[in-house]
Amino acid sequence: MRRSLAGPVIGPVLLLLAFACSKEPYREPEPRPEGTPIQFSGMETKSGFSIGDSFRVWAECEDGTPLMNGQEVRLTEDGWTYSPLKYWPSGQTVTFIAATPSDGQVVQRNARNPEEYDIQIPYGAAADVLFSDYVTEEEGHTVKLEFHHILSRIAVKGRLREAPPAVKSVRIRNVILTDCASSGVWNTSLNRWQECTGRFTFAQYPATVIEGTESVHVADFYLPPSPDTTARLVIDWEIVHKTTGAVSLSKRDTVNLSGHTWHQGGNSIDFVLSLNGRSGLIEFIDDEAKATCVASFDTDGDGEISYDEAAAVRSLGTAFHHSQMQQFIELEYFTNITEIPEACFRDCNRLVKLVLPERIVSVGKGAFMDCASLPSITLPAQMTQIPDNLFNGCRSLRYNLPSNIVAIGDYAFKDCKSIYGINFPLAILRIGNFAFSGSGLITVELPHSNVSLGQGVFENCSALHWVAMNDYYTVIPNRTFSGCSNLSEFTFPGNITDIGEAAFLNCSRLVELEFPKSLSRIGSKAFAGCSQVWRITSKPTSAPTTQDDTFGIADDPDYPFTGSGVTEDKILRIKLGATGYAKAGWKVLTGDAGFAKRTVLGF
Repeated sequence: MRRSLAGPVIGPVLLLLAFACSKEPYREPEPRPEGTPIQFSGMETKSGFSIGDSFRVWAECEDGTPLMNGQEVRLTEDGWTYSPLKYWPSGQTVTFIAATPSDGQVVQRNARNPEEYDIQIPYGAAADVLFSDYVTEEEGHTVKLEFHHILSRIAVKGRLREAPPAVKSVRIRNVILTDCASSGVWNTSLNRWQECTGRFTFAQYPATVIEGTESVHVADFYLPPSPDTTARLVIDWEIVHKTTGAVSLSKRDTVNLSGHTWHQGGNSIDFVLSLNGRSGLIEFIDDEAKATCVASFDTDGDGEISYDEAAAVRSLGTAFHHSQMQQFIELEYFTNITEIPEACFRDCNRLVKLVLPERIVSVGKGAFMDCASLPSITLPAQMTQIPDNLFNGCRSLRYNLPSNIVAIGDYAFKDCKSIYGINFPLAILRIGNFAFSGSGLITVELPHSNVSLGQGVFENCSALHWVAMNDYYTVIPNRTFSGCSNLSEFTFPGNITDIGEAAFLNCSRLVELEFPKSLSRIGSKAFAGCSQVWRITSKPTSAPTTQDDTFGIADDPDYPFTGSGVTEDKILRIKLGATGYAKAGWKVLTGDAGFAKRTVLGF
């Protein structure tokens, strides 16, 4: 029964508590007129409680019924009190979870998991975070909570070693925690999260300006009492002209946090920035990223990349081909780069994080091709087309198409095994050749308009089992669903006129085909290898044009239409008075493939 802390996330501080709750909306239980009230005491591990201090309690019964939902318990002259009183349920185990400071509110974490809740402590809370849990089967005794110190609030302060010229000031751009159990970056210039992973994130501060040698409060964040020994604080800063806003120097400094032990209450980190020391060297998070940049862009041969050297780069070219780097977040310092060239990061198969600055306006074909470990990326907002091969081979990628995308290039998402569904924007006009072939798509709903489809768009999507294709479509191009071995049913659009070559080749789970009266042509091998088909209904009054191998050749082991084991039951239904069904590909059905015995004329 004991419940534990699910994992704290701060920024403002989020203390995540996951425990089983009733799926019904919470309702305050009616006060019981009789019984034993629940009382609290204890707090041995939390010193310094005084009159007015409080904590919040969440409690649930063994059967999942909520008993307390963020109940505030406050220390008064009469002891720990709360109102209205709650009473012990008879014969049930009760789990209590408590946290302090108490100025937080319980909020639902996400709609997909309604049993998981957050305790949110508003930005500005000065206290560290304490936590306690308590499980009891004893009815009527005092609940004795023992709080433990789990997160320390750290104040980050900075000052200048020497004062800047009167017309200039120093602006702190980013505060980064790295080489810790988790890390996060809050970009103060853009006023949004630039990256955020794991348990710890930072408070949402505007850009901080330092103009003198007095300490200035820069940020607050939270750490466990004993962080990783490799933890470092990275500060990105720049010298800015007060009137023009021009940046004359950009730097990155670090503060080593190893050896620190954060105690309860009053923790701070102080750093000093020097305007006259060695300056302008970019400190890379990833050694491989640095090595790649040094090999291509280190013009003075010192084995480092300065901000000036980065700013002088006009194109990334092929410098990052086959790089083994895992992170590249320093692209923002290459201030004259506004486009990602064709195949720029191709085959960076270990890359898991790449941050594109907002000034990037275009990305070339195949720029991320075969980045097999890349889980996500944000493309420039100005882009309205996904270039050819852009994510081809990105097996770990999960991606949602922006609403302004009008075209998807050839092979754009080929072999993207982690894309299970796709929401096509209403603005989409074209989906290129083999755009999603070999991807992990499970279901597909094509837009409600006549989108231009290339060949083989969904070829070899072996997990695909459901497709919605509306009556706007008149053509199913060559190889569209070839190799979709889990596709068990398909409704042809009512206005379809043409089914292309190999359109459903080797769709081995299809069992029934119904051709609309608008159909006039079926291409070579369109349904070859569909070995489980047992009924075909054809509504055109004149047989659609076919090839000898449209439905496969009975004695060809590579493209059999027979072999389902239900030969005697196969049915071919043809419209009464229809003509032309005794020629070309239809002869395979009426003569050799076992449909002749059950051919039905008229329906």
